[in-house]
Amino acid sequence: MAKFVKFLVLGGIAGAAVVAAKSMKAQEPVEDLPKQAARSAGIGAVTGGVLGLVLDRKARRRARRKAMKLVEAARHAGPALGRKGRKAHKAASKAAKKAHKRAGAMADRAESRLHKLAS
Repeated sequence: MAKFVKFLVLGGIAGAAVVAAKSMKAQEPVEDLPKQAARSAGIGAVTGGVLGLVLDRKARRRARRKAMKLVEAARHAGPALGRKGRKAHKAASKAAKKAHKRAGAMADRAESRLHKLAS
């Protein structure tokens, strides 16, 4: 709706300005100027409003298409991210188990060396 209102106002201003410029150039009487300016402003406003309405609709359609693409991308990314997450969790738990075993073995070796040094 924002483009509709903007183009409506701009069309009205442009229509009135065109009549004012033409009348000054042609040196027409000033009595007819307000009537002609109002008519031309109305025609300009209607034209601008129609143009703004068309552009608003196009912008909405474009935004809707973009949103649908994002939704589809998210829908397809969900399962892939889930698989990646499960794989990462599995790898991390394997690494943690391996590190736990190594730490236990290192602790046993350190304890045996300590006993040798103490004896």
